[in-house]
Amino acid sequence: MTDNTSFVALVRWMRLAQKTYYLSNQANMGVVNPAEKAVDAALKGLPDNRPGIHVGCWYGDEDDQAAHPAAYIGLPPTEDGEVVEAVLDVFQDTLDVIAPGDDALHEFILKWERYALNYYLPFDVSEDFECVDNRWQLVEDA
Repeated sequence: MTDNTSFVALVRWMRLAQKTYYLSNQANMGVVNPAEKAVDAALKGLPDNRPGIHVGCWYGDEDDQAAHPAAYIGLPPTEDGEVVEAVLDVFQDTLDVIAPGDDALHEFILKWERYALNYYLPFDVSEDFECVDNRWQLVEDA
């Protein structure tokens, strides 16, 4: 695939990648099949200002509250460059009480990653979280 892959071709490759993954009896997080590689290559050629899902920190309506993990949807910026974001979902616990490797936090992040994949949206996670052994967890303080 080239860098100027059409969106229709990208969607076809993504459907093939999903079908290959879900039909495979040997589905393994460490294995990347050729269709998934092609999708990754095609995604690099798409503009960065597409709507996307981001998991980051939400501080509520008051600045003195502890941060919660939250899923946001980001839209292309306005003409004056202002960011357009909306909170989709807020995790029940604050960052200061979540244990590293918490299963609920891991499932929260994966839920939104699956949503983004299902609708062919970009997905990213804040630097406040890290993936260790295929598990999302909080970045431990040094």
